Amino acid sequence: MTRTSSSGDVITKEIDLRIYRDGALKINTVNPQIETINTIEDMAVVIVSMR
Repeated sequence: MTRTSSSGDVITKEIDLRIYRDGALKINTVNPQIETINTIEDMAVVIVSMR
């Protein structure tokens, strides 16, 4: 999923984190939902969606 700003700029995870750290983004609640859990030997990959 690619997100863009109102000016058409691509919003990356780095930009998301910078906006959050700068205080421009406030998160009131997070409702995580585990989508899948894959185990490969001694490692796990967990896919979580946030709503």
